Amino acid sequence: MDIKFTTTSVDIQVALKAHHLYKQGLYTEAIPILLDILDTEPANHYARLYLGVCYFKTNQSLAALRALKFVYDKSDIPEIKTKARMALQIINADVVDKTNKIPLEFGNMRSQKSLYPPIESLIQ
Repeated sequence: MDIKFTTTSVDIQVALKAHHLYKQGLYTEAIPILLDILDTEPANHYARLYLGVCYFKTNQSLAALRALKFVYDKSDIPEIKTKARMALQIINADVVDKTNKIPLEFGNMRSQKSLYPPIESLIQ
């Protein structure tokens, strides 16, 4: 399911650039543009959802959690709220996984795949 990227006050070219960078996997480059959009439109939950995923993909898990929790708490759009909730679950699982690593000398005891899809698949 595609997520729309809407804006009311920002030049559409700026929003398209952020979306294009995100789609190319250039998350670090997309972050300042998304922050600029949010400076103008703080309630733009679409931009904040993209920002949260970009933060996560650039190993900024705490910033991602803050951005996505804000979207989940404040958005009235069910689709956005659902995507934020799913992303929060993925990030929380990742944070727990990183803090519960099994020492290499015990071998690979986790042969199960993740229960969650890749986070970037939430925003196609």
